[in-house]
Amino acid sequence: MKRILFLFLISGVVGCNSEIEIPLKVSKNFWYKYENATQTEWILESDIYTVTFTLNNFPKTSSYKKNGEWINTISPLPPRRSMICVRDFVDERYATLRIKEVVFVETATSEKYFVTLGGLAEDEDQGSESVVLEFNADCEFVRVGN
Repeated sequence: MKRILFLFLISGVVGCNSEIEIPLKVSKNFWYKYENATQTEWILESDIYTVTFTLNNFPKTSSYKKNGEWINTISPLPPRRSMICVRDFVDERYATLRIKEVVFVETATSEKYFVTLGGLAEDEDQGSESVVLEFNADCEFVRVGN
């Protein structure tokens, strides 16, 4: 039974949109990296295969080139799960803003956190400012982005 399931998984039949034919290398690399993924949904845009899925009850998006090469995985995180060092940094330097969104982006060469800050809850209706901060995987501040 395991062998049959494995064959379905690497063939791209399980968890894929029926309109998109996922190359074997793409499907195989995805399932190797995320063997416990659920709720998979694939899209194809400009020769890039992108899959949204759930892993351990968290949503993720992963992209692959048509030759199967993994490009990146993007994982939104609840603001309350942001690292203490990020929260301390925000409290020190952006006391009037709060963490609205945290996204973890993993590539073959780097791991980064992008933290979006916005106005305090009572100011949100007034079109408050928004700031994006970038941190590396060691929780070191890298730069302010757009």
